[in-house]
Amino acid sequence: MIKKFFMLWTIMEYLFTRSESLVINDHYKKLIIDVTTTTHAASSFTAFLCTSPDEAVQLSKDMTNNYKIHNLQNNFKNYEFSVDNNQVAHQLFYIVDFQCEDSVNLLIKANLSQMFLAPRKWLILQDLTNSTSKLSQNKLINLFNDFDVYPDSEVYIAQGYQSKINNSIELLSLYRPSPYRNIVIENRGIWDEQNGLRLNNHDPSSRRRRNLQQTPLKSCLVVTNPDTLNHLTDAKDKFVDTITKVNYPWILHIVNRINATINFTVRDTWGYQDDNGSWSGMIGLLDRGEIDIGGTATFLVSSRIGVVDYVQLYTPTKSKFIFRRPPLSYVRNLFTLPFSRSVWMTIIIFLSLVCLILYITMKWETKHICENHLAVVHLYAAYSANIVANIQRTSDSIQTISDLMDSSLKIGIHDIVYNRYYFKKLDDPVRKKFYDTKVKDKSNIWMNVTEGVEVIANSQGHRTTPSYVAFTKTERLIGALLTFGVFILELIWHYCNDNYLKNNIPDFDRNSEKSVDEKTPSIVDFDGTSLE
Repeated sequence: MIKKFFMLWTIMEYLFTRSESLVINDHYKKLIIDVTTTTHAASSFTAFLCTSPDEAVQLSKDMTNNYKIHNLQNNFKNYEFSVDNNQVAHQLFYIVDFQCEDSVNLLIKANLSQMFLAPRKWLILQDLTNSTSKLSQNKLINLFNDFDVYPDSEVYIAQGYQSKINNSIELLSLYRPSPYRNIVIENRGIWDEQNGLRLNNHDPSSRRRRNLQQTPLKSCLVVTNPDTLNHLTDAKDKFVDTITKVNYPWILHIVNRINATINFTVRDTWGYQDDNGSWSGMIGLLDRGEIDIGGTATFLVSSRIGVVDYVQLYTPTKSKFIFRRPPLSYVRNLFTLPFSRSVWMTIIIFLSLVCLILYITMKWETKHICENHLAVVHLYAAYSANIVANIQRTSDSIQTISDLMDSSLKIGIHDIVYNRYYFKKLDDPVRKKFYDTKVKDKSNIWMNVTEGVEVIANSQGHRTTPSYVAFTKTERLIGALLTFGVFILELIWHYCNDNYLKNNIPDFDRNSEKSVDEKTPSIVDFDGTSLE
């Protein structure tokens, strides 16, 4: 009731104090061009004016000469905003003459249609020539006190005196820290014909508007183990719900930096789209506007791009298959390895020839038996030495997902919600076949981190796990590991970097990642190509 009364009072005040509409002369034309250019607005705009037809035609010509695509609305009493086409929202720039009779109703319609939300931009022209009091000068600002103009909004007010010659125009910007706070006015700069637009600073809104005045924010933590809520900051069980525990300090730091408060909701899944199109988990809360920011990092996937906005973070993690290099004898026949196929063919041919020569020689030199088989003895010694060396070698024959699928290695998968979801969603032929043959309908392959590391250490099995787990829990096995990329998706991760490994793993050294045969672990990207 109070809000409606205040809105009615503002409209009445506007009607009684309204001055004549602006004359869009060269002065204001240059202002429009400078503001749209300096503020990095779109090259096109929609202007709501109440000028004469001749003035509108001349304005259109001048804007065209300055390469500005424009749409002039001289009669906008019944204008309706389109809220469906959000794909071009970043191209929308609106200019309003506040002296026009229908301007207040237009702004109210815009607010009801949420047209003041980013990335749309507004420039409101206000002439103060006939304003006689401070209250009347600020009547536009008072109108915005109940509008949805929040820290990401870009609403500029150009206030000046049209009656003065070559007068300067003050450019203001306004926003509300939250629905619970009053309007905040920023003095963005001064414009005049001689010097153009001079901004006080060129910082974006995200840098200028860091004080949310203790606004309560809502967030969500994804927790798969209820005990995680008791260990968000004490580094206990750091490999359980690691993503949540790593992001929790970041969220608190961000909230403290913008002078806000935060309340957390807990969900057991990141959120995936159902058959009916609705979203579950944390993504669903964001989609429905029930929370302001996600408290747990999530994969960047195409289906979520149109649902939530992502913030780029800088520490990557990947879901990988990790396993010990299998012994060479496990995948190959050692007795054929010492020589290549062509060498074996050559040996057979020459052995046949040698046998023939030896037979002839035995007939002629029966008294020199010890020299007859000297070449064969040397060949056998070399062959035996090569066999012994091959027994100690590990195999690097598995270089692609197809090789992995065709091997006899046992598989284990980290039992976490996103692994169960994304394995089902693999759609390329090789990975879909891998899922059908190795994963589908096999409940015994899902295991926790501890079980998976034991499998790697005690057998030739392999498992898929986030790389931050593998490279911290299995530091003694790093030199004997192969890693295979399954989902190349980057997240914020603190535990992946070398500094963390050096500070938290005894005797960690970057060179220790070399295997026993001095080859670094192979890394196979999502397309199956080796990155070594």
